[in-house]
Amino acid sequence: MKTQFTYFVILFASIFFPFFIGFHSSISYNKNWKILFKAFSITALLFVCWDILFTSIGVWGFNDKYIIGLHFFNLPIEEVLFFYVIPFCCFLIYESLKFLFKIKFETKWISYSLLVLSLMLAIVFYNRIYTTSTLLLAAFLLFFVARKKYSFLPYFYIMFLISMIPFLIVNGLLTGTYLDEPVVWYNNMNNSSYRLLTIPFEDIFYGFDLLLINVILFEKIKQKKPHSVTE
Repeated sequence: MKTQFTYFVILFASIFFPFFIGFHSSISYNKNWKILFKAFSITALLFVCWDILFTSIGVWGFNDKYIIGLHFFNLPIEEVLFFYVIPFCCFLIYESLKFLFKIKFETKWISYSLLVLSLMLAIVFYNRIYTTSTLLLAAFLLFFVARKKYSFLPYFYIMFLISMIPFLIVNGLLTGTYLDEPVVWYNNMNNSSYRLLTIPFEDIFYGFDLLLINVILFEKIKQKKPHSVTE
């Protein structure tokens, strides 16, 4: 494998299994792919703009040794694909949970607890732009969902916990846990400097924001499609 294909190979390896298992007839994951693509595209627009800005001001950047060299503005094309590949993989967990289990529990206390935690940490790290931006967005989303009785929230929270396992592997690779150098580097002046292995603490909330926005949009779009697969 040539070094410059590293980021691309990580994405390909991540999506390979979810893509093929998505055709399993009982889960019917593939029947919702059009809706998923719409939700992913809307969310990706926000995150790509965020990414372009933070890359331009040096909050993070990309190692030229590990990317193929095609760019969208200042982002490697792999980074744009990231906002489709990672949600796609996590949504297989989400849809499988909905198919296999009937999960109901009170989520308001979880949402409000995470909301308070997000705001407290945002205050503590008020001068670290990556930390505060991810935490404040999480707080806004948590405030939004805490006021609603969304039936999908129990599935989302469990999906997010399960997704932490592949998160440690994929994000570990991207941030250099298993490589000589990171694929994506971070300027510690813009984050809390706390790491899980080589993964910035903020990446957990960044992933939380990415997935929760996608789930909200997916469920909203699906409600407007009477012929889509329902729970």
